[in-house]
Amino acid sequence: MKKHVLFLLISFITVSSTQAFDIESAGIRAGFGGEFSARIPYKNQRIETDLGIWGRGKAMTITGVYQWTGGLDDITPGLNWFAGPGAQIMLGTDIVNLGVLGQAGLDYRIPGVPLSVSLDYRPCLFSGKNSGFDGAAFALGIRYCF
Repeated sequence: MKKHVLFLLISFITVSSTQAFDIESAGIRAGFGGEFSARIPYKNQRIETDLGIWGRGKAMTITGVYQWTGGLDDITPGLNWFAGPGAQIMLGTDIVNLGVLGQAGLDYRIPGVPLSVSLDYRPCLFSGKNSGFDGAAFALGIRYCF
């Protein structure tokens, strides 16, 4: 399992740091598990990619979410909403699950500081060994903005 984690982490960093992508922000997203998270601008919207640990280290997750975004500057400058569909792969010693998900949340870019804080909800319907629905999917994200 440790070799898989190392391989996935190196792959995620390599893909996220290539010159083909213009990374908007990168950091962590934590809820039931923890994830390394990167947001990449795409056609006036963005894609969020995450590499995470699920179930106290029992499995690794790879997630991609297309996000529509919009500003809420009338409420608070720097506040934005996001929502969109995505997919997830969960790999563990005895777990292989594929999931479809939705994500909706708020993102606040702190004025004068290259940090953003987000709070989101990401329910997932998955199939595989432990098919089901994960509705307890709230998370807090902290990302460095480039």
